[in-house]
Amino acid sequence: MNDDVEKIGIYFRGIFIENRNGQIDLNNLGFNLKTTIEHDSYKLFSGIKISNLSPGSNLRKIKFDIDKDGNPINFQYPVYIYSFRINNSMYLFICLPNIRLFEFIFPNQKFIYAKFDLIKICSSFYQYKTPSNLSLSRSNYKLNYDSDESVSSISLFGQNNLQSSVIKEFLKLYPKPNHFENPFDEDPAILEPKSCRLNWVDNINKFSLNTDSSGNFSFYLNSTEQFKNFNLILSHAIKTDAFLSADISPLKRSDASLKKSEK
Repeated sequence: MNDDVEKIGIYFRGIFIENRNGQIDLNNLGFNLKTTIEHDSYKLFSGIKISNLSPGSNLRKIKFDIDKDGNPINFQYPVYIYSFRINNSMYLFICLPNIRLFEFIFPNQKFIYAKFDLIKICSSFYQYKTPSNLSLSRSNYKLNYDSDESVSSISLFGQNNLQSSVIKEFLKLYPKPNHFENPFDEDPAILEPKSCRLNWVDNINKFSLNTDSSGNFSFYLNSTEQFKNFNLILSHAIKTDAFLSADISPLKRSDASLKKSEK
């Protein structure tokens, strides 16, 4: 990362929404947004949302004022909105240090949400159909073939765990005689992914994106340059048909599985 690039150092939560028929006017969100990165395939907007919501673990990284009693108020939350198009549909990736800000920025609005199909994501890793810069380092699964249910879930940690020869040998123990070579082609999948960590590493930046099967995302942002890495991860999801509509708002789902991939 270049020394002259602004260092952010804040943990963000993210969520995809479809900007159907331009229902979201980025000039009318109650705070100013500026174009930070403009690329052929996406734009990145940034701004500051002032709120009295507690920043939690990000407290030391968020600027604020002090009231007459010495209490912190008017937290200055950096907000990033990544805008991109797939065919004729426009999507926004809303990035917030506190996900509860979402309901204040977009009050009383109904959206179509989007997520990654983790089965297709994992399938691409298992088949080595991923860019060399992309890896899967943490993943959590529901185990769908232990007949006595003594083991119901499994977590894998490693530099690129689904390409491990040990894991491939383990999955060959699947007890049905006519199973597929790819365990993620089964119905249900032998390993049903609940969350994972995707990493894009190049000569400039390393970027890690945590996501779960409901469409919750999280990441640690050092600089806006890392959104270029995010774009490459997103491009892989789109290329493998792993970007799809969420069946329900991710905000209504527990993010316990997401937290497993963050640790």
